[in-house]
Amino acid sequence: AMRTGAALGWRMVEFDAALTADGVPVLMHDETLARTTGRPGRVVDARWPSLRDADAGAWAGPRWRGEPVPRLDAALAWLAAHGIAANVEIKPAPGDAHRAGTRIAQTVAAAIATATGAGRDDPPPLLSSFSEAALAAARDAAPAVPRGLLFGARPVDAIARANALGCVALHLRVDTVDADTIAAAHA
Repeated sequence: AMRTGAALGWRMVEFDAALTADGVPVLMHDETLARTTGRPGRVVDARWPSLRDADAGAWAGPRWRGEPVPRLDAALAWLAAHGIAANVEIKPAPGDAHRAGTRIAQTVAAAIATATGAGRDDPPPLLSSFSEAALAAARDAAPAVPRGLLFGARPVDAIARANALGCVALHLRVDTVDADTIAAAHA
């Protein structure tokens, strides 16, 4: 999808990062592997070596057959090489959201900080999440990585909550936004 977008002239992408059981951040939207790889189980329970040969493209059509599960470090390197900006959403695994959210946030934030370290002119990817605990962990692990707070419903104290986390972006559903909210966010 990123290669196709770049070929079409897109300059920014959004993707979700998940953490394998052995701590490898990978690009994966779903909690489970079934839809995109045809394999059983949850991403958080899989070890990276078992995912190396997984086909993560066939579900989208024959053109993408054989596409591997992307590792975050490889995706970040590709993005930097092609001048593509990114919004990396972290999704804590259900069941133990606080601990899992903290672990993935720290790991992904550190990976972004390492990949976009000193001497680079391009801005690092934005790290976003619905989890305030995850964003706090990301802030503590890599303060220079910009963060964005996501809201799925009408936000309560959205701006104050985002500011408390040091966020540079606030992601709201279009049906929850009005002119006053936008003006307050810009202020």
